[in-house]
Amino acid sequence: SELLEVINSRILPDRQSSQDARRVDNGIAYSIRARVLLYNASPLNNAENDRSKWQRAADAAQDVINMSSYQLVSMNDYKRLFIGAAATPVSEIIWRAWSDNSHINNTNGVNVGAYPFASINNMWNCGESPTQELVDCFEMTNGALPVSYKDASRTSVNVNPAAASLGYSEETGGDPYANRDARFYVDIVHNMTNYGVPYNCTQPYIIETFVGGRNGFNDVISQETQRSCTGYYSRKDKQIKYWGPGGSSGHEPTHWVFFRLAEFYLQKAEALLELDDLSGAMTALNVIRERALQPKLQNVPGFVNSKDFIRDRIRNERRVEYCLEGQYRFDDQRRWKVLNETNRFITGMRITKG
Repeated sequence: SELLEVINSRILPDRQSSQDARRVDNGIAYSIRARVLLYNASPLNNAENDRSKWQRAADAAQDVINMSSYQLVSMNDYKRLFIGAAATPVSEIIWRAWSDNSHINNTNGVNVGAYPFASINNMWNCGESPTQELVDCFEMTNGALPVSYKDASRTSVNVNPAAASLGYSEETGGDPYANRDARFYVDIVHNMTNYGVPYNCTQPYIIETFVGGRNGFNDVISQETQRSCTGYYSRKDKQIKYWGPGGSSGHEPTHWVFFRLAEFYLQKAEALLELDDLSGAMTALNVIRERALQPKLQNVPGFVNSKDFIRDRIRNERRVEYCLEGQYRFDDQRRWKVLNETNRFITGMRITKG
């Protein structure tokens, strides 16, 4: 109610100018209100499944969406959500940190310091290491999830035939990374990724996560502190230009984003689903899917028009859209009361060179 009083008083602009972007505005107030109402409607805080709470969460999400000051960026500009000068407006960002966090964000564990002519030697330790479970959440371009797990250990999988039809294979000579959701290539560094050209260098840095590769992990995981133990590195808010001679001054700033518009389309989808509006939920969800160049949910292989199926895919979409962006995944698991189901095993991909 206090946030509504502030919003309705009109003492704040809907969006601050670029010069005052660090100051509070109505976009931030609406966003805080919406997120609080979503958490309040979720199973952790809504054991009785009070539908009025879900309705308030849906309405609050729509209030943010209705603000004309904010629009989703295209997939071509997706990286700009995380990299760029703080004073440069990005239409989707509602609130982000003003300071440049490149010294933290760019140290993802990739030892670019060993690259010929690159600088900042020894300034690398393994930070965020995406898990195989996260990688498995990124769909194929036809909307199929690549695998299902044979057992609780998640070390043995069944390949989805719809994924295999696009070339997915974990067999010798196969490629499990081709034809994936466009966000996969923005977010994840995998074996043989072209990471780009370090600042003031001429050749691209190719990632080698296979055993024995320059970025491959130590088989004795307890002794490994610098390289990824999953076979993956984070890329979402990383840029290769940070590395190389003069790179610490030649890169673009990176920032932590606290609120962006995509969150509220996904909130609307989740809330409408719990209100049994399956069509409305998919319409909201598809806005985010289509921005990522993915097919509408109703067009994915194996689609089932059921609440359980759609709920699973909304939750998967949140995991993909907001991966490696801080607290979202933990908060979601906690408010859905699924931590005892999800936080059991962490696996990776061990690749050997033939």
